[in-house]
Amino acid sequence: MSKNIPKQAKPTAKKATPVTAANADEASVLDLAGAPLLVERLYAAAMAVAESTVKPLQGSARLACVNVSRGVANVLAERARVERELPSFDLAAAAALPELGLATAWAAEEVLRFSVENPAEIQTMLRRASELRGLLLLSLDGAVRAGFIPAAPVAKLRSGSGGFDTAGDCVGASILFQKYAVVLRGKTPVSAAQIKEAAALGSALLSVMQPKAARGREKADALKAAIDLRDRLGTLLAAGHAELRRAGGWLFGEARDARVPPLLSHAATVRRKPTASAKVA
Repeated sequence: MSKNIPKQAKPTAKKATPVTAANADEASVLDLAGAPLLVERLYAAAMAVAESTVKPLQGSARLACVNVSRGVANVLAERARVERELPSFDLAAAAALPELGLATAWAAEEVLRFSVENPAEIQTMLRRASELRGLLLLSLDGAVRAGFIPAAPVAKLRSGSGGFDTAGDCVGASILFQKYAVVLRGKTPVSAAQIKEAAALGSALLSVMQPKAARGREKADALKAAIDLRDRLGTLLAAGHAELRRAGGWLFGEARDARVPPLLSHAATVRRKPTASAKVA
């Protein structure tokens, strides 16, 4: 990579787990749990992108993240060749692209959270939030009775009512599960996925169910800022991916699209090697 990605865009903290070729077609279950921290670290680099070069993000950011991660994995597997044949290619910047992809996917979903206005969709979200709230609180009640956690924070969650409180309780309950994770490990039927879903769903509902007086211009400004951040991160990702594709063309020739897929290609699936019986057939 020809040093196109700003140095600020290389977080020094613990790297997010990249998507491997083994699950590169699983964009729908991409884990964005650690993405907010990546967004925070990449924010300065995103804001430094020249306004005239920012391009609206088109298509699925999750899919782009998966394709970038697969391409990076395949290019880095050829590290010796890259160092020998492409000395100007920035391997460190390439290795940071999966984190940039995760940050972009998270930013894109933030835009969706701000954009939800369909009452029917909100009601569907509320029904699911109510189910998750009941499940999490029931488990927390059991933990209180067993003496694993204090009763006060759980009682506080049960004190409210209505949709806004349901959303807040989902977030609050997920925080309690995280706070007492060590104590509750193996002692509750609630899964990590359900805790993450409750936190995400509660946050999304809170962002669209603010009291009317708090909405209007404030929400419009927040949506505009979310779109701007998404597009800036997407612009950085597209630039980095273009460099990766150029390297892929040199390394893999006609197989480039399979090894370093186009940003929004749906072909990032793993093909099984034919079995002996299949070859005979």
